[in-house]
Amino acid sequence: WFMKKLLGIVVLGLLLSGNAYAKIVFRVICEQPQGMGVGASTNTSDNITRYNGFQEDRYPDDDFIELIYDNSNPNQIQRIWGKDNESIKLDVYNEHFYHWRMFKPNYANGFYWGDWSFSLPDLMMIWTKGHTSNDAFGSGITSTTLYSKCKRIN
Repeated sequence: WFMKKLLGIVVLGLLLSGNAYAKIVFRVICEQPQGMGVGASTNTSDNITRYNGFQEDRYPDDDFIELIYDNSNPNQIQRIWGKDNESIKLDVYNEHFYHWRMFKPNYANGFYWGDWSFSLPDLMMIWTKGHTSNDAFGSGITSTTLYSKCKRIN
């Protein structure tokens, strides 16, 4: 009985310490994203398409974005942004560049999308985001490319 209990404690300890030796490859903090956006929308009531030429854009809050990449799960990157703390699957990466994307449906019969790229040598993050819509009010498409300068914090 004692040996079984001791073995259980040892196995549990090994399972819980799996990430104890994870090495942080980089940890950076990135400033508030800013950039340019463009879009077009057609209003159902007058059937006129309005083009929003390139306009300066910045993310509406002042939260910094923290990125953490460690060797315990090489196909994931951790992004901490405001209250959000999530582990995100990387689509492609090497020792210099990391890229991930997001697609999800919205409530206007369209999609939200986002493409994120981080360059470790340049300490720069670029985020292209957009959405499409087609509902009772009209249809539209927008895209914005934002960038953030980053600095190492490890």
